[in-house]
Amino acid sequence: GVLEGRTTTRQEQGFKRAGIIDFRDPNGFIGATRAGIFENCVPLGGAVKAGDVVGKIHDFDHPDIEPITVHAKISGVISVIRGYPPVTTGDVVCVIGQKFASLEEMERVAG
Repeated sequence: GVLEGRTTTRQEQGFKRAGIIDFRDPNGFIGATRAGIFENCVPLGGAVKAGDVVGKIHDFDHPDIEPITVHAKISGVISVIRGYPPVTTGDVVCVIGQKFASLEEMERVAG
C-alpha cells in the first residue's frame, strides 16, 4: 500500500465522526439579488430554515438605504460562504446543504 502502519478511524484520532452534506438541491445555491457588499449573517455550519435571513447586501452607491436581505430557499446547514464580500447580481453568496450522519442515512432519507 501507499501508507504503512495500521489504519485508524477519526474517532481513534480524537476527531468527530465525519458527516455527509448533500448539495444536490439547486435551491441550496443562494445568489445575490443585486450588486453590493455581502454581509454574512449565519456562520459556517449554522442551521437555517427556508425563509431565514442568511445575509444582507449593502448597496455600493447608496449606503443610506437599508440593505437587501438574502433568504434561504431550503432548510439545512450553511456549508459554503462567499469569502470575497463584493458581489454582482447572480453571484453565489452561500450554499446550503442537507447534513447526514452517514451515506446510508442520506440514501435512506434523500434517495
